[in-house]
Amino acid sequence: MKKLLSAFFLLIAIMLFTAPLIFAAPYTVTFTDTRNFWPGWGNGTGDDSKDSIGTPNFAAGAVEISSGGYLTKVTVNQSSSPSSYSVLSPGDLFIDTGANGTWDYVLALTSVWNPHTAGKTNQNPSAGDYSLYAVALNLGTGSNYIFSGTDNTNGWSGYYIRDRHPVAWIGPAQSEGPIGSAYFSGWNDSNTESWWFDFPDGAILLGDEFAIGWTVNCANDVIYETMGNPVPEPATMLLFGTGLVGLAGLGKKKLLKKGI
Repeated sequence: MKKLLSAFFLLIAIMLFTAPLIFAAPYTVTFTDTRNFWPGWGNGTGDDSKDSIGTPNFAAGAVEISSGGYLTKVTVNQSSSPSSYSVLSPGDLFIDTGANGTWDYVLALTSVWNPHTAGKTNQNPSAGDYSLYAVALNLGTGSNYIFSGTDNTNGWSGYYIRDRHPVAWIGPAQSEGPIGSAYFSGWNDSNTESWWFDFPDGAILLGDEFAIGWTVNCANDVIYETMGNPVPEPATMLLFGTGLVGLAGLGKKKLLKKGI
């Protein structure tokens, strides 16, 4: 009887210890705006020392990850409401699943404004689903980007912006087609406190580290943040569980030797 009770309590202890890890609710990773520009895209002017050139001013945000390690939501908050929404449009959302300097996915919001012309657009994409593409874009170099333009030129006459910074991907016109879609909360009015992107669970598997990048057509303020993924990989959990079972067997063997 004592043997059975010992084995039973040992099994209960293993279940209580591993259940929160295996059946955890979706994880949330928060971030702040710590970068003035994307790595490799400083322009050698006074812009490089400024986090924000006017508005919007991105302050912080959060990434939600499912218990399986998949991206489910990205939220970006601002600390001040722009007074110039009529000249702003959101750029594309970029995702690097391994934080290795290569964008792996792009959510293309620029399809609602001219994807080949930087500058003032006067477009306000509504809330809804937008095309998600699998890509392989070098973060720090390349010509496959739409750029913000330069101060006081073309559509930006009378405006100071972050010069020659990527804001979107030029690829949808050349792509074989999207792999799916994700939801964008919409670019509405100057009272907006945050924007968010909802991804279907199972679409984007994040690595141990990942990075996100986002800005608006003027690149006045940009988001580029690298984060660690708190969700254990399935192989790690399997190894962990196997180890616990082994320890349980070893403990039982010792109890039997003692005649308990």
